[in-house]
Amino acid sequence: MTLLEIIERALVNLGEDTDAETVEEYKQGFSIAGHVNSGYIQVCERDYRPCRVEQAELDEDGCFAPSDLAFAVIFIEGVYPAGKAGLAPPRAHHALPDSRIRVPGAKEATVDVVYRYLPALLENDGDAPVFPERFHDCLADYAAYRVLGAGSVLRQQRAQFFLQEFERKRRMIRPCGAELGGTGAGAVCNKYV
Repeated sequence: MTLLEIIERALVNLGEDTDAETVEEYKQGFSIAGHVNSGYIQVCERDYRPCRVEQAELDEDGCFAPSDLAFAVIFIEGVYPAGKAGLAPPRAHHALPDSRIRVPGAKEATVDVVYRYLPALLENDGDAPVFPERFHDCLADYAAYRVLGAGSVLRQQRAQFFLQEFERKRRMIRPCGAELGGTGAGAVCNKYV
C-alpha cells in the first residue's frame, strides 16, 4: 500500500469518504500523514527493525563514519570483511568520541557494515513502507486512533478499538530478515556451526 492508500483506509475506518477533497482536508486539518508516519516510526523502531548491508571505506586509522552510510544508523549489528557479511565471523568494533567506528586489526580498506536504520518518512502519495505489505493497514488503524483520540469521550472509546488493532497487528510483524533467513536483525546465522 502507498501512503495515499493508507490514508484512504484510515478515512474508511473513520467513516469518511475517500474522495480527493476529503483526503486533502484530512492531510491539512488533521495531519493524517503525520499520524501515519508516527505509527510507521514505531513499527520500524520496535518491531520490524529494518536492516541493511553496506560497504564502508576505512580511513588510515581503521575507522569509518556512520554518517557516510546511506541511512541514519540506529544500531550496528556487525562489521565483516568486504563481501562476507553473515558468512564470516564479525569483526570487533567500537565507537570513538568523535562518532567514528574503529575496526581494530582490519587489514582491508573496505568492510561490510550490517546496521539497523530508520527509513525515510512517507512524504509523497506513492511512497510505501519498507515492512511487508500485509501489515501496512496497521498504519491506517494508528492514524484513525490518533484522529479520534482528540475528540469527545465516545470518539476516544472508538479510538481505543483502533489502537488495539494496531497493537495486535504490530505484534505479528517479525524483524527484517527473520522471515527469509537473511542477514537482517532477527536472522539466525550459522545456526548449526
